[in-house]
Amino acid sequence: MTRRSLMAWVPDIVRRHWREVVQALLVFLPFVTLPTFGLIWLWQQGYLVIWLLTLLVMTASMLAVRALWRPPPHGVVLAGADAAASIAEKRARDGLQLIADQVSAADVESWEAVQALIYRSFLVVAQSYRPGSTSAVFNFTLPEGLRMLEDASRRLRVALERDFPVLRNVPVNLAVHGTALFDPARKLWNVWRVLRLANPMSAVIQEARAIITGHALSALGESAKTKVAAMLVREISDVAIGLYSGAYRSASPSTGARPAEAAADPAPIVVLIAGQTNVGKSSLVNALLGEARQRASLTYPSPDFTRFDLVDEKGGVLALIDSPGLGPEPTKEWRDQALQSDLILWVVAANRADRAPDQRAIRQLRRFARDDIRLRQVPVVLVATHADRLAPPMEWSPPYEITQGVRPKEQNMRAALTAAGEALEIPSQRRVLVSVEYPGEKSWNIPALLAAIHDALDDARQKRLERGRGREGWLKSLVDLARSVPGTVVRISEFVRR
Repeated sequence: MTRRSLMAWVPDIVRRHWREVVQALLVFLPFVTLPTFGLIWLWQQGYLVIWLLTLLVMTASMLAVRALWRPPPHGVVLAGADAAASIAEKRARDGLQLIADQVSAADVESWEAVQALIYRSFLVVAQSYRPGSTSAVFNFTLPEGLRMLEDASRRLRVALERDFPVLRNVPVNLAVHGTALFDPARKLWNVWRVLRLANPMSAVIQEARAIITGHALSALGESAKTKVAAMLVREISDVAIGLYSGAYRSASPSTGARPAEAAADPAPIVVLIAGQTNVGKSSLVNALLGEARQRASLTYPSPDFTRFDLVDEKGGVLALIDSPGLGPEPTKEWRDQALQSDLILWVVAANRADRAPDQRAIRQLRRFARDDIRLRQVPVVLVATHADRLAPPMEWSPPYEITQGVRPKEQNMRAALTAAGEALEIPSQRRVLVSVEYPGEKSWNIPALLAAIHDALDDARQKRLERGRGREGWLKSLVDLARSVPGTVVRISEFVRR
């Protein structure tokens, strides 16, 4: 269209639509003229300069706030390792906390960023358990990976809905959950999840994609996205540590197992009664069994160790292993039994000061855990016996107040217990002073010992779980392989016939 024809076309349009043009002018005229009249009025009143300065200051303030503003901390704190945790777990949790502290909204802006975040988290954990290994991230079996995947999916979904309850009202993407409505589709989906487990990070990324996309993450603001990124690291931390520490090798509540499976675990907590000769180990066992009012059957796991099964209301079945007295150096059999125990009651005589054999033995146990960074320390409760023989030896009139008592006997009790605990480096909350004789009715302070055992049960259960994480031997692997052959042949034949 030429310029002349355009100029002829405009008046024609105005002429045909002059009513609409007039209405538009009437609508927009106030918006155009009022600012002009307002500026003229401000100039006439002498306020124009003030208005301009105020506008300039406000604009500069907004720009400064925008430049200096930092989003508030996301407030997501990862669970720390307990005191008895392995060195590898402590390193892993420290590294994951550092990642969580440094996340930003950019870490969940794209799936490439999510992948990088998850990869960093898994890599920190894998290298903490196998430092220097180039294949550390693949150190797991297929069943372990499947349990990890189910646990990760559950944790991510629960955490997202807990931290952002408003997202419960957002329609969920049926790409994942809808497959459960149709059995064939569900089976295909499970097969795909199995194939994805060649890389655990990829599996978790796909689960995160389904969950986070289904909850409309793009609708969140910058600070909320930062919190989601930190939350992702938090939830990944437990499943990654569980995967590489071997927690998914056995069914337990912490690994997402069904409650019935966890409750059906018959394995007792193995409690080793350790100490030198003539410190009252056997008498302590008798006192514990008498206090529980139930004497269990006697078995012999080895020629030198005697086992009694104690049924405790809070601890369940406790396998009390009465061990031979420690010599100048602990024997190999004693070390093996100690390393296979979940809790140690370290018995010393309160009226004796010879602690050298105890110190050598307990240091060896602690060194084993330090040498293998994947092992937890075996929890230890110090039991100081022969309280009745402390000075004054002829005085014995319970009750006694050990922590704050002022009688000579009470002061000597407190000093003896402190000296033994410091010599063996056992914390004060895990020290108990008792007097044990047979039968159990003559024992003193056994309820305090049971309370200390109950306090150590959580650590003991973690140690029991760790012992159950060991891989089966080569013979068990061959048996499993032989049992798998018939089913594999049947599946292949069915597939070929189709």
